Amino acid sequence: MLIVVFATVTLLITIGMVSNYNGDKKYTIQTKHGVYHTDSFRIYGKGIVFDDNHNRQVIVMGDFDIISKLK
Repeated sequence: MLIVVFATVTLLITIGMVSNYNGDKKYTIQTKHGVYHTDSFRIYGKGIVFDDNHNRQVIVMGDFDIISKLK
């Protein structure tokens, strides 16, 4: 019984991590420091502000590319 519960919890956590990564996000933002996925962003001075996958607010100034998954 304990093994079944452990296997189920592990499976749900794995599915949550994979689905949260970038599958349903509308924008991919590439910087020289990393790649971020988000649903929206705001222009902020000479940069942009957005929330990343971990619900942290990110401010990017300088060079970045925004790739849209909008249809």
